[in-house]
Amino acid sequence: MFRLSKISFFAAAVLLLFACSPGKIDPEPGPEPEDVRSITVGAESISAVGAVMKGKAEINTESGSVMFGFQYCTLDGSTTSPVLTVLSNDVDKNYNYSASLSSLEPNTTYKFWSFVRQNGKDSYGEPKEFTTKDISSVISTLEVSAASVDGTTLKAGLDLTDVQFSNIKYGFCWGNSESSLNKRLDGSEITQNTYSALLGGLLYNTKYFFRPYVTLDDRKFYGEVKDFTTEVFKISAVDLGLSVKWANANLGANYPDDYGDYYAYGETEPYYAEGHSQDNPCKDWRAMEGRTITGYDWKSYKWTNLEWNKLTKYCPADQAEFWDGEGGPDDKTVLDAEDDAAAVKLGGKWRMPTYEEWEELFKKCSWTWVNYYGSGKSGYVIESSNGNSIFLPTSGSRNLTTLSFLKAEGVYRSSSLRVIDPSTAHTMRIKSDIREYNNDDSRYIGYPIRPVTE
Repeated sequence: MFRLSKISFFAAAVLLLFACSPGKIDPEPGPEPEDVRSITVGAESISAVGAVMKGKAEINTESGSVMFGFQYCTLDGSTTSPVLTVLSNDVDKNYNYSASLSSLEPNTTYKFWSFVRQNGKDSYGEPKEFTTKDISSVISTLEVSAASVDGTTLKAGLDLTDVQFSNIKYGFCWGNSESSLNKRLDGSEITQNTYSALLGGLLYNTKYFFRPYVTLDDRKFYGEVKDFTTEVFKISAVDLGLSVKWANANLGANYPDDYGDYYAYGETEPYYAEGHSQDNPCKDWRAMEGRTITGYDWKSYKWTNLEWNKLTKYCPADQAEFWDGEGGPDDKTVLDAEDDAAAVKLGGKWRMPTYEEWEELFKKCSWTWVNYYGSGKSGYVIESSNGNSIFLPTSGSRNLTTLSFLKAEGVYRSSSLRVIDPSTAHTMRIKSDIREYNNDDSRYIGYPIRPVTE
């Protein structure tokens, strides 16, 4: 009778004593046993990281100690390529035997041969080759179908056919640049060779990079790096159950907690916005005779003759001392659509809110002071009884060229003139401890606008 020795893979270093010499990729057997012959059958179940080697022995005399196994090495032409040995513990009654490899390199050609040792003598099979698959056969990056700031789904293909492992982890790496994918996201349960992960808290109109990974027994492999760009932010109407719907962000904002642009009362362009400077303001009337463009100032304000008490539009009939236009005061106390920045910029039924609509928002909704999702932007979340909400950031104000009170205070324009002093207009003022819908401020100062629509 013969017995099968079961020696673990970790005993390979010992087995090399009777295996090929390190650095040789062809076997150099000793005297061939008379009663044993080893045949290298081939390799199957080849994946990117593993394979199953097959061998067969012809044994005429069943006596003594018999061991079955394989030796293998990479076929890279190197004279120092190490030769490794693995024993088989899977031998049937006809002496067919196999051994699995699970720590191979993807897209690599290996040379291997079978051997049988009986009574201290070795028989080697003919060397054969196999090439592992590319890692893309195991893990692949799938395209992002829709990129939303509220939730973008990352997807990856993970085909574990013929892949042998004891432990596995998988997920995604992502970040703002291809060279800095330093954030991790665990993947969902694998379904139909696919897993996914939901990525939230993103910025509008921003490119992100990602790639999937799989860790097999502490060996990590990556899929291809791909990117996606989130949608461009758009002003949309939020139904708070009031007489008008309120915009989800300030006019000119790029995301809900953005400050947006700053407008003087009745002007449809800010002095300064992205791409503009003090020498290149946004004003389209900057060439008007007698104007000195100094930022938000009475000398630059469109509807005066350079001074606060020389108004040329929007003045009640009984406040003639403020009037310096043609004829008598125009008696206008609410902005015309052509002078309403929200109406001009957004079109449709969008416009600036009136004093009464700010009062309604103030009295019929709950106001909670917050740090908006940890962004560092302070302000109020305003929630209605129907569960919908908007966020008003403390966006400060612009006087001349200076941006003041950022993150400490927010003042928002209305379309309503303050009739007892037409050099001012009604505003909504917010601070951590103050909310005033009946506030009023000079018309020339730059404040943000929160639009409304019917």
